[in-house]
Amino acid sequence: MTDQTPDPGPAENSPELQGLLRSLPTVFAAFHDTYARPYLGYAHLNLGNRDDAVRVVEQVFTELGRTWDDVMLQGNYRAHGWATLKEHVVAMLALHGRQQAMVETATFDSVLRAGRRRMADLESGLGLYAAIARLPERQSDIVILRHVLGWETKAIADLMGIELASVRSHLRMARNRLARDLNLRLDHDDEGALGDR
Repeated sequence: MTDQTPDPGPAENSPELQGLLRSLPTVFAAFHDTYARPYLGYAHLNLGNRDDAVRVVEQVFTELGRTWDDVMLQGNYRAHGWATLKEHVVAMLALHGRQQAMVETATFDSVLRAGRRRMADLESGLGLYAAIARLPERQSDIVILRHVLGWETKAIADLMGIELASVRSHLRMARNRLARDLNLRLDHDDEGALGDR
C-alpha cells in the first residue's frame, strides 16, 4: 500500500480469533498477518467506515480459521479468502441497506491529499471513480487495488489468488472500457497507463 491509501490502521483481534491464530498451523497465522491489513484497506474503501471494516475482517478470518482444514483442501486459500472477504463486504452493505462507498471514500481521500489546488481534477475524478464502480466485478477490484490502493500487480495476484497474467489482462480490459466510457482517446504510448508493475 502507499501513503495515499485510506488506511484504517491495525485492529485488535477478538479472543476467538486470537485462539485460532495460536491453535491452527502457522500458515493460517502467516496468512492472517500478510492479508489482514490489505483486507482492512479494501473493506474500509468499500464500506466507508473503519468500524464496519474491522468487523468484516474479523468475521472473515474467524470464518476462515473455523474452516481452515476445508479451506486448505480447496487448494487456493488466497482465492478462497478473497471470495470470503467479498461476500462479507456485500453482506455488511446489505445489512445497512447501503451501496458500495468506494466513490465517496476514494474521493474524500483525494480531497484530503490534494487540498484546494486540484479541485478541477477531482471533479473529473468523480466520473472516473463512478466508471470504475461500473466495471465488471473482477476488473473493478483489480483497478481499485492497483490504482486506488496502490498495489503492484504481483501483490494483487497473490492477494486474490490468481495468475499475474490474469491481473494484467483485467487491467488492459478495464483500461479500454474506462477509456470508452469516459470518451478518452488512447494512444499506443498509453499502453502502460493502468500499469503492469
